[in-house]
Amino acid sequence: MLVELVIHASAALSSNDHQSMLLLKEKDGSRMLPILMSMRRAATLCLRAQLPIPAPLPLSVADVSWHMLRKFDIKLTRVELTAIKDGTFFCRVLGERDGVERSLDFCLAQDGLVMAVTACCPIYIDEELLAAQYMKQTGHD
Repeated sequence: MLVELVIHASAALSSNDHQSMLLLKEKDGSRMLPILMSMRRAATLCLRAQLPIPAPLPLSVADVSWHMLRKFDIKLTRVELTAIKDGTFFCRVLGERDGVERSLDFCLAQDGLVMAVTACCPIYIDEELLAAQYMKQTGHD
């Protein structure tokens, strides 16, 4: 079963290691999923969340991918977090063209998440993966 996630927060961990943590939250629940990513990807993601339109000239791998999808008339339909290996999340990016759905089955989650936010499409995770990796939200929202 797939569970929908939404972006909840992003925070820099330290300026020395150039890492940020993105928190995804279960859309209809209280479980949160922490994802480590580069500060640059986190900044791009936060920028896209405010203004989901890529720059005219691609600034990132996600921008290049977005421009290619648009050029070939492919609509991004969803991103599914599918695996974690050595602390890195991976995802499947699904798109549709002329009623046919296609997928890119193994890409870095940080790139897929930027694409999802840019395309305003939902983000999902398998229930088993979420159950193994989540942290519980406590306190008030």
